[in-house]
Amino acid sequence: MAYIIYGTGIFSDVLLDEILMDDEQVLAFCLDDNLIDADTHLDRPLLSFSNVEEFYPPTDVDLLIGITYQKKNETRNAYYQKGIDKGYSMSGFVSKNSNISKKTTIGKNNIILSGNLIQAGVEIGQNNVLWNTNHIGHHSKIGDNCFISSHVVISGNCEIGKNAFFGVNSTVIDNITIGDYSLIGAGAVVKEDTIQNQVIK
Repeated sequence: MAYIIYGTGIFSDVLLDEILMDDEQVLAFCLDDNLIDADTHLDRPLLSFSNVEEFYPPTDVDLLIGITYQKKNETRNAYYQKGIDKGYSMSGFVSKNSNISKKTTIGKNNIILSGNLIQAGVEIGQNNVLWNTNHIGHHSKIGDNCFISSHVVISGNCEIGKNAFFGVNSTVIDNITIGDYSLIGAGAVVKEDTIQNQVIK
């Protein structure tokens, strides 16, 4: 698979490294016109997002959105939708160095970095980021537009609403429901269901 990446922040560097570890290609980066201040990024062309499909058509490459949790992941979701409008498949990136059950279902535009363990029966929606080395327990459901930092444990049979954020080393015990837009802080242990927009420290 060959990719182009939207974004030039730190995440773009991490994505490039992960993709190259899988022996795949990143051909170029892109940004909105008003954000471009160079011709290249990480030794690859830096192109205008407004017409990037003219240089790299959707029939030849796929587009990855190298944005993290800005505005509760709404920014990332907006660019995902723009990629769909341009005709890209937005199939996402799943590292070959993650351990993922064949009984897992994964939607579009998910980025799953190396070291993740995802057990049987897990359902992952669209447009999520799973940073390195998380445990997603059996039969849990992750909604859309979530961001899961490193070393997070989501135990079995949990249901995660849309646009949730999980800080590093946070833990959710079995059979918990996490409400939409919940923010689970670093190191937090969630033992009860959360409601929409709840913050757990």
